[in-house]
Amino acid sequence: MQRRQPRLWQYAVPLLFVGVLLTSCGDMKTGGPGTAVPVSVESPTSTSAVPGSTTTSQPQESCAAFLPSAPCTKYTGISGTANNQDLPWVASGGVNAQLATVNGELLLSVTTRCAPMSGPATITGTTLTVRNIAIGASGCTDNAGEQQWVQEFLKRPIEQTFSDGTLTWKSGTDTLNFSKVTGGPGTAEPTANSTSSIPGSTSSHIPSGGPFACVEWVLFDTPQEQYDNAGVVLIGKSVSRVGETSIYGHKATTHLVEIEQVLKGDPGGGNLRISSMPPTCTGDESYPDGDPLHPNQRVIIFAAKQGGEWFTTTPAQGVLPFPQNSELPFHQ
Repeated sequence: MQRRQPRLWQYAVPLLFVGVLLTSCGDMKTGGPGTAVPVSVESPTSTSAVPGSTTTSQPQESCAAFLPSAPCTKYTGISGTANNQDLPWVASGGVNAQLATVNGELLLSVTTRCAPMSGPATITGTTLTVRNIAIGASGCTDNAGEQQWVQEFLKRPIEQTFSDGTLTWKSGTDTLNFSKVTGGPGTAEPTANSTSSIPGSTSSHIPSGGPFACVEWVLFDTPQEQYDNAGVVLIGKSVSRVGETSIYGHKATTHLVEIEQVLKGDPGGGNLRISSMPPTCTGDESYPDGDPLHPNQRVIIFAAKQGGEWFTTTPAQGVLPFPQNSELPFHQ
């Protein structure tokens, strides 16, 4: 039975005091072998997990991208205008912003030099809308006008663009330009080779489609760990590409896999449809380094089921080349 989730606005103010800005990505714990190995999630009170552990902390947060082409990270203001007049204070740490999903809903977190603020958000096309803005305790008096200007800016629909590394917001006649924050805590962009805690605790199912999310993928040290954390392990080859699906808001290519031998789990009889897990937040290209499920190549596939569909467990370690006469690199 699913537990009724509190409304998102109930978390707005507590989240402000947990941290001024949501960190870009933490580690969501998943339901052990057969569930998703990766996802970048941080809970304010969560602790590192080992296989089989559970976490009950709420809410759970995951990094979300403002636009499909924009890296999923924290952004800092580099320039702004009000009524076509420059705002020098924006470039001196006047505004920072980050987007996250909290229990499946978008939450925008913004700070000025005076106070943090946050509110539930929606993105329709390229338009960002924020509502029920909560404001934390103010830490200044000299820059109160800046705080008020940003608050009024956020109350209007915000048109977004991303070009040449710059995220631009336009609210009415006012604008804010941001660049991604680099080199600070919580700003590392997720990659397929990022380290993460080992999965194992329970959570809700991983959504397909929906808001764009950036994922920090677990890195297994050995093929044995890959085997232990997969729901299904098999020897086979892709005989054809049979379409596309979506996960974390990103496209994934689906393959028809001819099964030679099942080493773990029960994928059912006959050929199996498996989708290659995309790295996420790589722009318009799902697999910038190539789809690891090359047609007609004999491989070991480590798979997990997501919302009724089979996916390779991670973009970098869900497929292992396995030529004829090779020995298994793990124990069954």
